[in-house]
Amino acid sequence: MLAGFERSNLGAIMCMQRQIEDLVKFCNETKALDKPLASNPVIRHRLAQVACELEATRRLAYRIADAQNKKEMTPFDASAVKIISGELQARVAHFATELFGPYGQVRLSRWAKFDGIYETWYHHQFRLNVAMGTNEIQRNIIAWNGLNLPRMK
Repeated sequence: MLAGFERSNLGAIMCMQRQIEDLVKFCNETKALDKPLASNPVIRHRLAQVACELEATRRLAYRIADAQNKKEMTPFDASAVKIISGELQARVAHFATELFGPYGQVRLSRWAKFDGIYETWYHHQFRLNVAMGTNEIQRNIIAWNGLNLPRMK
């Protein structure tokens, strides 16, 4: 049960919420060719994509937290949100570092955006995919417990 609580990843999800809000603000305030970055359809699409994925992940995490509170959580519920949130964090980190260009991958520079926090996220984004059981192990848990698939011999 404790592993399920840890895997629900609400802390990481709420951190991503703040990151996406910061990225939206950055895109609205930063201009390229005299237009805000937010006016670029590719950037707008990618922001919308990660925002929608985050909202879906957040709602899933809240549903799992509610099931935990009611003692109705199944062994594979938290595994699903753990996989989704870890992979989403990787996409957010990659998007941010691409958006900031060369200074998105440095921390110790006066030109580093947001004090280089995205450089740190970029280098540590794999943690959510490995910690608490790798995503491959989580997929096995879902297959065995959720889908009743046989274990490999």
